[in-house]
Amino acid sequence: MLALEAGADMYMAKPLDLEELVTRVQVCLRKGDGADCAVGCGELTLTPTAHRAAVGEQALALTPKEFHLLQELLKAEGRVCSSAHLLWEVWGYPPALRTRTLDVHVGRLRAKLAEAGARECRLVTVSGVGYRLLSGAD
Repeated sequence: MLALEAGADMYMAKPLDLEELVTRVQVCLRKGDGADCAVGCGELTLTPTAHRAAVGEQALALTPKEFHLLQELLKAEGRVCSSAHLLWEVWGYPPALRTRTLDVHVGRLRAKLAEAGARECRLVTVSGVGYRLLSGAD
């Protein structure tokens, strides 16, 4: 139970039943990790395996870092992503590092979303914490 509360997706008690373990692994492989699934916010959609982001039918021309940043924000599903989390996940920067890289990339991403006409999805700053994507319903 503690393993699941700590973030594990699955847990099996010892002694392991080999047949059950193999079956569970096969189920996980069939499901995949969700990377093929398009995710979105309002009219914004992102398809990781195709490395495609679009607002409606209009494709966004994103750099690899902008794409990864957008992907991290979409994975949070409206929750705040701390600046430290985003810097680590997207750039691999340690939390103690002071940089404006994230702010610059967020500004560019906002501009590209606005240029593409994204109205139902906003990239907002949570002062002193980080960023989050809000859909028009939020």
